[in-house]
Amino acid sequence: MSMGYPRAEAQQPQGDGVFAGVSTVPESAPEEQTLAEWLGSEAEPDEERPSRRPAIVGAIIVLLALAWIAVSAWSVWRAAPPSIESALGWANLVSPPLILLGIAWIILGRSPRRETERFRQAVAEMRSESTALENVLAIVAQRLADNKAQLTGEAERLMTLGDEAADRLGRVTHYLARETKTLDRQAEALESAASNARVDIGVLLHDLPRAEEQARAVGTALREVGIEAHSQAGSLEGQLSALAARGREADEAAGGAAQRLGAHLARIESNAAAASERMEQAAAAMTAAIDGSMTQASDAVDTTRSALDAQGAAMLASIEQNRAALEHAGEEATRNLAQRLETISGRIQGLAGHLATQDAASHALMDRLSREMASLEERFDTLRESGSTGATILTDSFQTVRACAQELFTELGTGHERAGDLIDRAHEMAQALTAVAEQLDVKISSSLEKVEARAEQTNAAATAILPQVQAVEGSADAAAMRMGEAEASLKTQQDVLEALLTRLGTGLDTAQTQILALGEAAAEADRAAAKLSSETGPSLVEALVRVRETAGQAAERARTAIGAVIPESAAKLADASRDAIAAAISGPIQQQMDDVAKSAESAADAARAASERLTRQLLAISETAAALERRMDEEHKTREEQESAALSRRVALLIESLNSTAIDVTKVLSNDVTDSAWAAYLKGDRGIFTRRAVRLLDSGEAREVLQLYETEPEFREQVNRYIHDFESMIRRVLADRDGSALGVTILSSDMGKLYVALAQAIERLRA
Repeated sequence: MSMGYPRAEAQQPQGDGVFAGVSTVPESAPEEQTLAEWLGSEAEPDEERPSRRPAIVGAIIVLLALAWIAVSAWSVWRAAPPSIESALGWANLVSPPLILLGIAWIILGRSPRRETERFRQAVAEMRSESTALENVLAIVAQRLADNKAQLTGEAERLMTLGDEAADRLGRVTHYLARETKTLDRQAEALESAASNARVDIGVLLHDLPRAEEQARAVGTALREVGIEAHSQAGSLEGQLSALAARGREADEAAGGAAQRLGAHLARIESNAAAASERMEQAAAAMTAAIDGSMTQASDAVDTTRSALDAQGAAMLASIEQNRAALEHAGEEATRNLAQRLETISGRIQGLAGHLATQDAASHALMDRLSREMASLEERFDTLRESGSTGATILTDSFQTVRACAQELFTELGTGHERAGDLIDRAHEMAQALTAVAEQLDVKISSSLEKVEARAEQTNAAATAILPQVQAVEGSADAAAMRMGEAEASLKTQQDVLEALLTRLGTGLDTAQTQILALGEAAAEADRAAAKLSSETGPSLVEALVRVRETAGQAAERARTAIGAVIPESAAKLADASRDAIAAAISGPIQQQMDDVAKSAESAADAARAASERLTRQLLAISETAAALERRMDEEHKTREEQESAALSRRVALLIESLNSTAIDVTKVLSNDVTDSAWAAYLKGDRGIFTRRAVRLLDSGEAREVLQLYETEPEFREQVNRYIHDFESMIRRVLADRDGSALGVTILSSDMGKLYVALAQAIERLRA
């Protein structure tokens, strides 16, 4: 028994398959040394060996017995044929000596010395057995210590990995939250910029048609004036070209006459040689006369051409000057009109800003009154709950003040804002009521004396506030009516601006008529130029002077008309704006003052009913809020129970799936699956194959496991399925509120060890 246990321990890992020798390699040397020492201790000779006398005595007794039996047998054989009686006699003769020898052996073998030696031998055997057992226990303890150290290292590494993963997830979550906030701010800024751009574009699109119409009208007028001036300049250039052509014709006629005269002189020279000298003299005189006449004619033509060029240039300059003057007058008129419009719009904006300031002041006053009313309501609630003595007075005061506040909210606030304010105030009142209820038990005795004094102060404050409330209500109504009147005045000013634009259009039509008159003057200039062939230079000069004077008069008339129309229109627009603003501000004030007293009385009655409705609504809201809180708590508890039950079921299914997958992984890693393992699995030990796979997957065989993972499709599929199921289970467990401890437990179990070993072997955790 003592020798079989270490042999079993030494032979047990031999049936573990391919990776059986891996786990025993580091511990084989000390184990073999311990076993050798243990076996050697048994083989050593005892220091005190037992005496050999009992053995000698026993041998002698045995020899004597054998000799007696031999002698008896020889005597029987020498005797007569045996019978039953002789056999019995011989038996009686042979038995007593043998019995005596046995009794002697027993007596000699049971001596105290012999018993002492036997006891000493038993003690030595027990000591050797205990030594062997201690050695085996030391080996087991060493293995347990090594396994514990490895487990501690793995646990620390897993905790480190978990901390790193949590840190990374925290950083990623913080980064995502920061980026989300940045995107939200950018989206809000973009939305506000887009809304402002939409407003500006809307205003611009609203003003563009009018400006486009004005620019189109001015451009059309200037284009028509330019076209007419260009056409007149073209006609003038045509007339000048005709004059130049006629001058060239006169030149050609003079040249032809000179040629004919030369021919006549040649014939005269050929016919009368005798009169050559006379003819030469006559020819010289004639040539001088012709040269003088040609010089005079060319001088006259040059003078006429230069005069025509000068008059044309002067006319073009006057036309350009008139066009520039018209453009300058139009631009100046447009600029003056724009300045007047900007001045008027600035005054209107100032008035609107003043009205907005008044409106904001009234709203600020209303907000301050609302806050004061809310504080008074809280005080009134506290006082009303303090005791039953001043309950009636506090209730009346509270209803009066709350009635005024409710009327103000009805007149100025919208339904949605009022609902939000009521909800906020309901929460505040609920909190205040809770605090007051907690303090009532302590302070009720001391607060009863202060109720009447505070009630009188409350009545005085309410009486003092009522005129202010009425004044604020009147100012709010007046501001509303002023806004309406301002809108009416803006419409009136818009009509005045349209009338001004109409008058400007009329002035532009007048200017266009004057420009047409200028065109007629230019036509007269054309007609005067047409008469140039029959008239002399002074008449052309007079016509051009008349054209210049007519163009100057037309430009002066246009400038005078535009200058008269624009100031008059601007003055009328300013007067109309001033009258409209004065009517909008001063007209309804007296009527509003008369309506204030009537509205105050009706507001008091309506406020009482509204305060009662508000009280009922607040009570209903508080009850509804309490019911909602209870319902939410119940729903939260029910959801937690359902999620916990569902999580338990899902985790159980995943654990069963992981154990099944571990069977396939173990089959691939080790072909030797014992029947005892299957029997334990069928009896309910579902994790036996998982533990076996963990033992097979030692860190020293990670390379072989990776090679097997890359070459064996079946093994790769089973490993991937196991890792996927385990990670899915861990995610579901960690998603629970208390899932961290359970996740650490699962990672420390055999399934977690197998997951870590497989993931490290296939280098999944490094990725």
